[in-house]
Amino acid sequence: MYFEDRSDLKISGSGKTGGGKFNSVKISGSGKITGDIDCVDFKCSGSSTVEGNIECYECKVSGETTIRGNVKGSSFVVSGSSSVNGNIDSEDVRISGDSNIGGDIFVKSLKISGGSRIGGNLKGEQISVSGGIKIGGNCEAEYFRCSGEFNIGEMLNAEKIEINPAGECKTQEIGGKEIEIRLRSNDFFLASFIKFISLNRSRVVCDSIEGDNIYLEATRAKIVRGNNITIGERCEIDTVEYSGEINILDGAVVKNQIKI
Repeated sequence: MYFEDRSDLKISGSGKTGGGKFNSVKISGSGKITGDIDCVDFKCSGSSTVEGNIECYECKVSGETTIRGNVKGSSFVVSGSSSVNGNIDSEDVRISGDSNIGGDIFVKSLKISGGSRIGGNLKGEQISVSGGIKIGGNCEAEYFRCSGEFNIGEMLNAEKIEINPAGECKTQEIGGKEIEIRLRSNDFFLASFIKFISLNRSRVVCDSIEGDNIYLEATRAKIVRGNNITIGERCEIDTVEYSGEINILDGAVVKNQIKI
């Protein structure tokens, strides 16, 4: 994929350069790029700043990194402390450590661990979150899984939703075909972590939940609508509207049930 008419860019130690088109860009130590970068692969470690956009096939950043523009490419991997002021548009995104995304994320596969903040919307096919995440707008996916806590400013919408709350998970609306919220996980280490941080404060809080098949634990909602619904332990639901079957387990509180 390398181009004959492009050179490589390397910054080691302390350095500063402008943007441009390159094959490989490697920054180590303390580096600063003033301008947009168009390259095949971008690798950055240490303390670095890019004052512009990055467009590349593969992007890997670690350490303390600030990107003041947008990121577009096939793969985007971030570890350490990172900040992207603009949007991320990539097929595969993996973010660990502490990250702050100012704009939107558009992705096929996304894995986030640690603490992450997204100022805009998150849209993808496969989204997996562990740790804590805050999203200013909507979260939309084919499959959404969260083990930890989240704060979604507007709506969470996915075909299949699996949530194992380890802390308070908040949003306005949850919508999907298959929705499952459980305190316990098949993952032994995750289940141990949830138990450690105290089950009493682990719950999902939202105004409404709507789906075809719904299983809930540790959920506080004003209204739940669906076909087949199970309300489990530590649930507090004002109204349940169901068209198929309803099952209310011990330890659940449902104020109103309406067959539709």
